[in-house]
Amino acid sequence: AFQLDPRSIDDFGFKIVETTIRAIQKEEIERGTTVKINESVVTAIAYKQDSSTHENTAIKGLYISEIIPQAEPYTGIYVFIKGTADVDAYAVGDKLEIVGIAEEYYDTTQISPTVTDDIKKLGTADLPAPAEIDGPSKISTPYAQNGEEWEPTTNHGADAEKYESVLVKVNDVTVTNNNLGHGAFEVTGNLAI
Repeated sequence: AFQLDPRSIDDFGFKIVETTIRAIQKEEIERGTTVKINESVVTAIAYKQDSSTHENTAIKGLYISEIIPQAEPYTGIYVFIKGTADVDAYAVGDKLEIVGIAEEYYDTTQISPTVTDDIKKLGTADLPAPAEIDGPSKISTPYAQNGEEWEPTTNHGADAEKYESVLVKVNDVTVTNNNLGHGAFEVTGNLAI
């Protein structure tokens, strides 16, 4: 018996495409492609929570942005962390290099690293100023109740796709549903947060 010992990911015979978040979000990169984002900054963290105490127990994903002065359409994306990471493994402002598969999951574009080493900390970086949105209904992501669960609908605002996973700021909103599940809530204009 013998064991293969790959020297690098290139030994597996597939290509990693160096690209930008914007190119992935604008579908210039085919879904299923292994991509590499050389530099990005963490703008938000999605936590796994204890169902009874609602305490953060692990990180299940990261929202990252291109490193730019102000957020723009198509410059943010979700990074799914398979198997979760320790609650303090990443922080908002971490500068990262990401390798993973570009894919759609429930109509949301994401990058799915296959191993923990596919996310490398490079230091820290400034967050972009949020994109300011006039009227949250333009980027709405309404949910509907299905039995005990709240599920996203497909009736999104006109600009929802452009601002998917982008750091945004909306003004003059109130919470209209404080429990969409998984720590999410909804504000004026059917905008899920």
